[in-house]
Amino acid sequence: MNFYYLLYELRKRFKQYWFFRKEVILLEYWGIIFLLVSCWLLQILLSIMQQRHYFKKMNELKKNTDGHLGVGISKSKFNLGPGIILIITTSEDGKISNYYIMNGISTFSRFRNKEKFINHLPSELPIKNKKEQNAFKQALELINKERSKQALSHLTV
Repeated sequence: MNFYYLLYELRKRFKQYWFFRKEVILLEYWGIIFLLVSCWLLQILLSIMQQRHYFKKMNELKKNTDGHLGVGISKSKFNLGPGIILIITTSEDGKISNYYIMNGISTFSRFRNKEKFINHLPSELPIKNKKEQNAFKQALELINKERSKQALSHLTV
């Protein structure tokens, strides 16, 4: 006896019971429900992994730098496009010692180091991307707050 034939017969005999009809509908769509739930759980897992990567990189930079650290975030409108997270560390003389950028849409994005920006002043950097410029300005504002606490000169873009 076929499983679908059995469901058909049960549905025909017990059509008047509303609770039985809902159970049959759930049985028919269990594959779609399972797929959606598993995609949601996978997205949560990947988000947690990305957060761990972010905090690991932040702690690494806090321990290994003697200067100041700034983080800039630039999101797209309505969170539908790629966003940028930028981590900058500067030395006491104002030169950039680390420049890490994470950009993209998915949770597979990781920080990349831009070596060409290291040992330059922030005013010397040729940043052309508008989102990256906004994140850079935000990170530089945080660095300038820390520099003002120590009575150091402000850095400009």
